[in-house]
Amino acid sequence: MRVLPAALLAAALLPLATLACGGGGGGGSSSGGNTGGGGGAIPHPSWSRDVLPALQASCGSAGNAGCHGTTTAQGRIVYYFTEGRTAQSIYDSLINKPSSAPGWVYIKPGTPSQSWIYEKVTSTNPGGGGFGSPMPLAGTFGASNIETLRNWIQDGALNN
Repeated sequence: MRVLPAALLAAALLPLATLACGGGGGGGSSSGGNTGGGGGAIPHPSWSRDVLPALQASCGSAGNAGCHGTTTAQGRIVYYFTEGRTAQSIYDSLINKPSSAPGWVYIKPGTPSQSWIYEKVTSTNPGGGGFGSPMPLAGTFGASNIETLRNWIQDGALNN
């Protein structure tokens, strides 16, 4: 029997550890999307195929009852599809809408640095402090999901 070097074994187990910590759900989808934290950033992502599934997997969905997956969602953001919510209505609730942090909107198309959701998943001190913890609380949103979110916002945060 052959013994794997520790570094190779650690590299093989890292994606599993990311999933266990809420770091981004499963790998990519058959449509070419990326809902996982380790599959590589999508250069020109789609809201419904790439961005929303990543938010649902890491931050809350009807099957996951995360912080943003219930009707009592924190921060007034709900990412799941019950009570008449659709990808369109979730999108509409985020684009250029004031966040719970003064001076921020949830998503500012074209400007990731002024988008509260991007700030919450990238900053260790969101909004300069006093505005809650970095998100998600359990684990990480994942580097590829962060880059995909950034690309989507930078491209104008289109509803596609």
